[in-house]
Amino acid sequence: HRHLSRALISLMENDLSLVKHVEQFANLLSNCSSMTTLAVRASCIVDASGTYLSRLVTQNRLTLVNLDLSWNKFTATFAEESLAPVLPLCEQLTELNLSNNSLREEGFIAIVDGVVKGTTQLRTLDLSGNGVVPIIQSTKSAPIIQSIIKLQVLTSLRHLKFLDFHWTEQSILRLSRSLACVDP
Repeated sequence: HRHLSRALISLMENDLSLVKHVEQFANLLSNCSSMTTLAVRASCIVDASGTYLSRLVTQNRLTLVNLDLSWNKFTATFAEESLAPVLPLCEQLTELNLSNNSLREEGFIAIVDGVVKGTTQLRTLDLSGNGVVPIIQSTKSAPIIQSIIKLQVLTSLRHLKFLDFHWTEQSILRLSRSLACVDP
């Protein structure tokens, strides 16, 4: 692992459900400081492993371009405590996929807040399949709407997926203009 100068790390569809597995994985990659892609899709990772993943993201914050943590078992706790605080440090991040976890409204808001604070190169953000649909349709939609409006500052954002819809840059602008006139 000392020879990993530029690396695409993919551990997709592995069973990393035990915290010790994620810890071992993070320790193994501790000397890799030029990771461009970290993909641990569908690896059964839970919130308790968040500190190890956030450490990997932090140490590769200057080179990480793609981060795929989809189809795991993350909740709002992971989003708020482990990932959102390190996202502003990831200036080169262009793709972030957290789809099909259990982030819910709180996790959605935390991730959006982390993204708008510093990931100026972000082109694709996928937060779909996280249980936000029922909340959007309820009277508690104001925080979600405000988060969507915040995404306007990301002029690089081309694709946003947070429900079961695909949003383009023009769709986001039209929605935010429409919602700016609505009193939540």
